[in-house]
Amino acid sequence: MYQMHSNFRYVAVCLHLLIIFDVTWGDSSNNASSPDHNINDGNNTVEYDVYDVIGLRCCPGSKCFPSQKDLSDLHNSLSGRVILPDFTEYFEQAYMYNSYDQRYPSIIVMVHSKEDIQKAIIFARNFNLHVTIKSSGMQSRSTWDGSFNINLSEMKNYSVNIDSDRHPDGEIKLQTGLTWLEVYHLLDQYDRVVVGSFEKNGHVSGFTLRGGHSPLSRIYGLSADNVLEIQVVLADGKVATCTNSSTVFEEHDGSITTVEDGDLFWAMRGGGAGTFGVVVYYVYKLHKLPESMVYIDVLFLLKVGLLDSSVPVLRFINTIITSLPSKWGGYYTIANSKNVFEGNIDVNGVAVLVLIKMAPWDGSEGSVVRDLLALLQLTFNDVQMANYTRFIQMMQDNSTWFADRFYRVGIMLQPEKVTSDLVNFYIQECFGTFDRFNFSCDGVLTGGDSSTFFQTSTPLHPGHRSAITDLNCYVHVRVDQPFLKQSADDDVIIPAVNRLNARLRKFGKGLSFVNIEKNNPNWKDDYWGEHYNRLLEIKRRYDPENFLTCYHCVGSEVRGIVIPNEISAGFKYTKSYWFLSVIILRAI
Repeated sequence: MYQMHSNFRYVAVCLHLLIIFDVTWGDSSNNASSPDHNINDGNNTVEYDVYDVIGLRCCPGSKCFPSQKDLSDLHNSLSGRVILPDFTEYFEQAYMYNSYDQRYPSIIVMVHSKEDIQKAIIFARNFNLHVTIKSSGMQSRSTWDGSFNINLSEMKNYSVNIDSDRHPDGEIKLQTGLTWLEVYHLLDQYDRVVVGSFEKNGHVSGFTLRGGHSPLSRIYGLSADNVLEIQVVLADGKVATCTNSSTVFEEHDGSITTVEDGDLFWAMRGGGAGTFGVVVYYVYKLHKLPESMVYIDVLFLLKVGLLDSSVPVLRFINTIITSLPSKWGGYYTIANSKNVFEGNIDVNGVAVLVLIKMAPWDGSEGSVVRDLLALLQLTFNDVQMANYTRFIQMMQDNSTWFADRFYRVGIMLQPEKVTSDLVNFYIQECFGTFDRFNFSCDGVLTGGDSSTFFQTSTPLHPGHRSAITDLNCYVHVRVDQPFLKQSADDDVIIPAVNRLNARLRKFGKGLSFVNIEKNNPNWKDDYWGEHYNRLLEIKRRYDPENFLTCYHCVGSEVRGIVIPNEISAGFKYTKSYWFLSVIILRAI
């Protein structure tokens, strides 16, 4: 989609649609008396919906919205820059990998430092703007129409400390704009690896904030398990540098306060993005690379002419994910891709299996390779087996995430659910229910050492620890058609995907934060289970006004404490206009 849009220039036309709000900012008594703002506990909070919270923000076109002079002052104060909808690079920075998530912020702030983030947060607070936070554009919560978008993608500083006293193999400090491929490249010279994503163009931040299931997690734990330190700009603009045992606060006047409290560190390793603050950097554990590593990559053709190998191949994948030794990790994909083999034989469906052993060949591979070789004799396939000495070699062979439009559902697949029913599920969805669409399921292998960490060590749903696969299924729509035509089948696809989700749920428990189910009443339990109440308490402690919010994020159901008059006086309005950015494509 990016290549398509790069052939056009974009002119943003501002249309103002009148919306009357029933709330008056700057008068807390009015807020408290409104039916939507009835206080129901001693914390002055109410049950709320994220759309209501966003509705209380200052919208484009309103009197309270920042002027050109205000935006110019912000721009000139930054080492980064401000981007507006009519700027040449606007779409490049507003772009989302999944066009289903495409939205158009009113202001984009490209931040380059901790200080830039602070200035952006304070600016947004002063004008009561709806803040969204973006790094790679792979997470739908990272954007919203009309929002004030803090973009982290150009924050790429790092430092490596091989002689760390916190971890024997060393540590690495990464700012949040680095891609995982960039990280793997820079670590190559140190013969080290970090637990990151195999989505090479994915960025560091969102992956870790949702827990981070990696093909290396079976060996080293989740990405969140490997974090030693996090620095974050909080909702009030203060900076917090937190570890498992303490948090250091940098106040606005430069003074430093240290408290022996690791709650914020706990919350930000699986509590989700966009709600506790804006991450400046992470410090991760490093792991020494072995002398060499085993890499197996197999492409199976499931249906070739009259030969149907789908059942034996899918059964083999089931066996692998339930019996793989803990030194092995990897992932798999099952899809109903259609093609033609050798010019005239129809191919329907493929399965890709990638297995990685973080140790040299030593003969113990027999149990894995023996059954694989037997299956290869019975199927059409393409197989690669290699003994790599550098981790980056495997990453260069791995695929890259491309622009797409997809509808995703997922579950943390539990081992007792890996039965013939799961095989039948794959076959029915690929070749039955979604045969006329591009459909796929992929699974990152979990379990192994990632299941040995205490369930309370991070806020993730306990299902993340007991699962053997982070399983996601997708319905894909072609993106080579005009943007506004890509949603033509939504009335058919979305109800079908909702029914798919109900069928998938019986195979597991717990959801990855990357999966958003609209109108899911159980989202708090699905993401975090018994940990949610503690997460909400931490959220209220560090952002009592619920200034940072997003869809189904911690605290998004709570309005937050009413802003006092002296703070909100500058925000007062009774009516506002909503700004709608309509993108007009004009050939260059």
